Amino acid sequence: MATNILKSRIRGVEKPPVKAIVRVLLGFSLAWIAAAADPSYVVVRLSSGAGREVVSRSGAIEVSNPDVREDEMLVLATETQIESLQNEPAVQLIYPASDELISGLPTHGCGRKDQDEIGELLMPVGRGWNNGTRTSAKLTYSFGYISPKISPERMSESVQNALAEWSRYVQVDFTRTNRVDATRNLNFSFFKGDHGDKYPFDGRGRMLAHTFYPGDVNSEPIAGDLHFDEDENWENGVDPDLYSVVLHELGHALGLGHADKPGAIMYPYYRKLESLQREDINAIRTLYATRPETVVDTPTSVLQPSPPSNSEVSAKDRTSPSLSITSPRLAISSTSASTVRITGTASDSGGIKSITWTASGGRSGVARGTTSWSISDFALRTGDNTIIVRAWDEAGNTSWRSFIITRR
Repeated sequence: MATNILKSRIRGVEKPPVKAIVRVLLGFSLAWIAAAADPSYVVVRLSSGAGREVVSRSGAIEVSNPDVREDEMLVLATETQIESLQNEPAVQLIYPASDELISGLPTHGCGRKDQDEIGELLMPVGRGWNNGTRTSAKLTYSFGYISPKISPERMSESVQNALAEWSRYVQVDFTRTNRVDATRNLNFSFFKGDHGDKYPFDGRGRMLAHTFYPGDVNSEPIAGDLHFDEDENWENGVDPDLYSVVLHELGHALGLGHADKPGAIMYPYYRKLESLQREDINAIRTLYATRPETVVDTPTSVLQPSPPSNSEVSAKDRTSPSLSITSPRLAISSTSASTVRITGTASDSGGIKSITWTASGGRSGVARGTTSWSISDFALRTGDNTIIVRAWDEAGNTSWRSFIITRR
């Protein structure tokens, strides 16, 4: 095995060695932020050993989220604060936060553990299977050890559906083989802990899978192989969702890194994935020939909150409810009072189920009312109080609004 094996993995992505630190703001221009009336939610990645005071120095506010990587922070920041963060040597990346991260819905993250300093959100990585010629490709796929938690039929169906989704947009065709060590082959296998590739799994709940980039990035026979952590709770079929993991990891197996736009299959954090988005399609078409019948195809949104079970309306309703804050009127305000009253309105064609709130310090609760709601006598802590209010409809869709009240 080559000593410079590079791979992508959920909760860990290795990248080509680069000496210089790259600090980028991708797909989230300061001009767009300046046009917004409210502060913006972004993910800030820090270099190894950097303290969290890097963010607090800028005046930005960290928003607690247990699913954010150890080297990243979910941050609420103004345009000026983001500019300040860009100038911090310890800040490697700043990119827009997804709705799932902001609203606190459980999500899975992709990351890396190597110490190479590189702007990670780059598509593609390397030149793919055809050395960057943008021609058609013929690949095989195989199955090694499959966990007994997953039936062979379910594993095969998930893989075939994910392969077909990528193949819809580019001329990459896949044929199953029994030769797990074949060249130009994607081998799917489950492992526990240390399994010989220098990237051990860590048990349930963190690293779900890892995949080795193809072509000029990794050598055969490991190029394109996909490894899954057997200790994960695969048997429930919900979280993690096997198809979602396979679909995302296949993007890496074909030569893609991560996208900076929330909602893309290759965004570094995801909940449940369904179909490729424009960013994924454009990226994969830089490596392989376009499949003609899908040139103008425009897929629908990929990331949706998991709907409640046994709810007929949830299968049809994918529209988030409307939510507004009537008091306080400003996104950032201050007061000397110890408590405040928070009010607002919400609406949805299928009806509002509840209004919930979370606040800095781990506080949470449910507002009184739905279409017209209120939070009475909200206790303010001295300093900044970050409050996120969410409206939930009967189908499980959600929308959110956030604001900051500073108690002097």
